[in-house]
Amino acid sequence: MKGISIKSQEEIELMREAGRILAITHEEMRKALKPGMTTYDIDKLGEEVIRSYHCEPSFLNYQGYPASVCVSVNDEVVHGIPHKEHFLDEGDIVSLDAGVIYKGYHSDAARTYGIGEIDDDAKKLIEVTRQSFFEGIKFAKAGNHLNDISAAIQKYAESFGFGVVRDLVGHGIGSHLHEDPEIPNFARKRKGILLQPGMTLAIEPMITEGSYEVVWLDDDWTVMTEDGGWAAHYENTIVITDGKPEILTLTEEEAAEAGYKVKTDKVMMHSNGKTIIVGGERGFMKLISDSETGKILGAHLMCERATDMISEFTSAMAGGLTVGEMAGVMRPHPTFNEAISELFETAKDGVSIHTAPQNR
Repeated sequence: MKGISIKSQEEIELMREAGRILAITHEEMRKALKPGMTTYDIDKLGEEVIRSYHCEPSFLNYQGYPASVCVSVNDEVVHGIPHKEHFLDEGDIVSLDAGVIYKGYHSDAARTYGIGEIDDDAKKLIEVTRQSFFEGIKFAKAGNHLNDISAAIQKYAESFGFGVVRDLVGHGIGSHLHEDPEIPNFARKRKGILLQPGMTLAIEPMITEGSYEVVWLDDDWTVMTEDGGWAAHYENTIVITDGKPEILTLTEEEAAEAGYKVKTDKVMMHSNGKTIIVGGERGFMKLISDSETGKILGAHLMCERATDMISEFTSAMAGGLTVGEMAGVMRPHPTFNEAISELFETAKDGVSIHTAPQNR
């Protein structure tokens, strides 16, 4: 167990936010994909989305890697370097691998997508690779061994005649992008470590059409299949629990499709026209207004873990804002952070609202 860290709830919370932002990043990249765009375009979009959340890309300059997103096309398995001259064509498949650093903690996830219309063989490769991940994490719970995950991935992928790459593996993750343990996508003779609640793992099947043998290009990063067959890559960051693992890098829609739930910080709001209480798992705060003008006078901390949010929110009040129906403009948010972000925007826009709802 040396070198394998068990994360605290506070650490998992930070990784949960890193994962949420990465899931959004992948979704934005997916929506932008089209024939004629370059792998460089994809990388820049991914970086822009990550930085828009005031986070850092995990991959940029990591051990010398020159981009924020690994963009691997067709027979490139992983670690493809984006280029302005590398255009995507109709019928290609592209694997996007990215990571997010949020307050010192990492998330890591990969997806493979088709460009335009792709043939049935490519669709099958992508779907089997994705499903092999979910077959593996059926065994990702406390009391099982790491090799249980690995063996399940291999068994599923090979049942379709596909190859399972041996030279690349998944990994632990946390305050470092790569932590112990290594997580093969194939069975080994030993059972491997005993899984415990609080372990955080990046599980990433890399599956090929034919032989599992791979080669490295001269750039020392791009990994390609030796036989020229196409490859797919699917990865998520998970947390081991006593039951189903928590998957940190799925959107709510992706999670629902796979039969999982994304743990979120549901926000509750209440306003009586003079004060607003905003609360969630990340913390609670009370906003106090002037009884005559309705202008925000200050924010009172009700939970220590909300300190940073309170500080940012009160700074956003410089232009003045009435409480009124501020809660009423709030739509349901999956996280406390998003709720506060919308309040920031309301403040910046100088909105004044006058009638308060009683419950939100």
